[in-house]
Amino acid sequence: MKISAALIVKNEEENLPRLLKSITGKFDEIVVVDTGSTDRTIEIAKEYGCKVYEKEWNGFADARNYAISKCSGDWIWHFDADFELEEEEYKKFLQILRALSMSNVKALTIYVKNYNMQGVVGGVSSQSFIHRNENEVYWEGNIHETINVKAPLQIPIYINHYGYQDGTILIQKAERNLELIKKDLDIAREKSDTEELFKKLFYLFQSYALLMRRNYELQDFEEYLNEFLQLRKKYENNLRYRFFSNYTLHYIANIFYIKQDSEQAQAYIKLALESGFEHPDLLFLQTQILYENGDTKKAAEVFLQCLDRLHAFDKDRTDAGVVDNIENIWRFLETEAINIYQAEDYEYVYKLWKESFSPYYGVILLSLAKLYHPKRYSKLYKKMEKLYQNSERMLVYLLQMDKKNLSLAKTIYNINPKNGLANSLLGQYFYENKNFPMALKYFSNIMTKEILIDIFPQFIDTLKHSGYENEAKKLLDSLKK
Repeated sequence: MKISAALIVKNEEENLPRLLKSITGKFDEIVVVDTGSTDRTIEIAKEYGCKVYEKEWNGFADARNYAISKCSGDWIWHFDADFELEEEEYKKFLQILRALSMSNVKALTIYVKNYNMQGVVGGVSSQSFIHRNENEVYWEGNIHETINVKAPLQIPIYINHYGYQDGTILIQKAERNLELIKKDLDIAREKSDTEELFKKLFYLFQSYALLMRRNYELQDFEEYLNEFLQLRKKYENNLRYRFFSNYTLHYIANIFYIKQDSEQAQAYIKLALESGFEHPDLLFLQTQILYENGDTKKAAEVFLQCLDRLHAFDKDRTDAGVVDNIENIWRFLETEAINIYQAEDYEYVYKLWKESFSPYYGVILLSLAKLYHPKRYSKLYKKMEKLYQNSERMLVYLLQMDKKNLSLAKTIYNINPKNGLANSLLGQYFYENKNFPMALKYFSNIMTKEILIDIFPQFIDTLKHSGYENEAKKLLDSLKK
């Protein structure tokens, strides 16, 4: 059984080496289709022994289908340039594929771990990236393309995705996606394909919600909104499209929230809740609106519901939904949540925490203990440090509470060598103790994607003490420009 890896790329010289290091030697061939790079992307692909082809850009599905035509494997695994495949996931994949060799399964859906700018998984999504190399199997759609296989088999394989680590690029992608989505909407209307139209409207409002945060001026918003509401009457009770229907309501509510139209935002939240959509993102948006409108009692109640649903999502990642606001929820937990709970809430939150040991309740509980029950705080902190020793998120919160806890920083680093807080604290520790080679090791891990102002002076000094004076000068000169 021969397996091909397929990539479509454009100007990916920064991401491509990470991906190719992780997949080289694992596949019988790596097919790379370049759609107009002006950097070293093609050169890098050839250095790794990839089969490189060039093609004019005509949408994502067109590029992926062209890649398929160049693959000789029995199975094809499609990768994006900002992905990374871990060794254990690859081994699990091979075992599953061998078990499926005599089956009629045409395509496989895997999970995607989306890393944010702090090097932490901000959410988990899924996509059908693996399929048999057969003529009747192909991709469809200019954007948010999908394989044309109904009900692909979901398998417990995870891939790392770093596309959400650069906010500027994320906005640029959203602007590009918007035009492609509108083209797909026009095509769906011409074909009277209401199912495709309904799905693409979901992605349209998703892009709108993201761009609104950058003061993007919405065009034809009311027309698209009316079109969606009409189609929703047809699909709101369709199990296959229920998530698309209700999560689109969340995006619409979020757009009105950003427009500071609280009344309209709450109306669409209510509409989704009446459909039984108690999604963490929707409940969090409701929490924000209630909190900002001064209804802290109701905000506290809804936020606990949000955390309960979030904990349920953690236990069952087979849910079709994705928690887009996990980072914002954690930020609210760490900074604002303490403002909506009082001393008398401690025992109730403690009860919820003991019943589930949810880290989300744990954050509120520890914050309340520190503020209202200092004698319990130290014991509770140590218990949580032990209880959540495999939960990077919770350990990061504990480290934020005690930034001198170097053993905890090392534990987090061992879980995720890309973790920003752990690298920063370990780097500063070794810098202060004049162990510059070790300081450079940790600082370098977090200076590759963005400049962290709070440790930048130490990083420059570390470079100089480690014999990299020219590199330090180049970095300083680049910042001046």
